[in-house]
Amino acid sequence: MNQLTVIHLLHIFVIGGFLLYVGIQEKNTPLWAYYVLIATGVVVFFYHIYLAYTRKVEIPTRLFHILLIAPLLVWVGYKKKEATHEEYRFLVMAAFASIGYHAYAIFRYSKT
Repeated sequence: MNQLTVIHLLHIFVIGGFLLYVGIQEKNTPLWAYYVLIATGVVVFFYHIYLAYTRKVEIPTRLFHILLIAPLLVWVGYKKKEATHEEYRFLVMAAFASIGYHAYAIFRYSKT
């Protein structure tokens, strides 16, 4: 299994699953999950800045993570149970986008 497949599977099962869990639980989300959201958002932000700076490829992917995903994770984690219903819906949308895109990528690249 190559590194790209591992990244796709991680996004499908771990990241997508976690975002879906928090988005569905909304105000019933345990406190530790908000701290995981903040930590994940900070790591995603700096990791994708590093990749954008060093690799100079896939810049739209990097910008998507830097400008949308990381701030969303940090924002909902910061607000905790005070986050609005719409903010939790954005987590659910991000989860489905992650699961759908990465499942499609595995299917698409397995054919070549």
